[in-house]
Amino acid sequence: NVLAPKQAMPPTYHKERLIDIISVITIGVFTFSAIFLTQDPTQINVHSVNATAVRTVTSWTIICALITMIYRIFT
Repeated sequence: NVLAPKQAMPPTYHKERLIDIISVITIGVFTFSAIFLTQDPTQINVHSVNATAVRTVTSWTIICALITMIYRIFT
């Protein structure tokens, strides 16, 4: 009596509302930083960047990473 091998079921897809919201807010934060945070120029290596924009984007990226990591651990 030989059993047939089990076929793998394709993973089901469902929308992740939190991830979608974070994505939209991220686009907004990056756009806002690029357009409106232009008054604080500084040099990083050979690049001229806006310090306020860099701090804002870096902070938001860290917050998003933590939210996403915690969300993935508990779901």
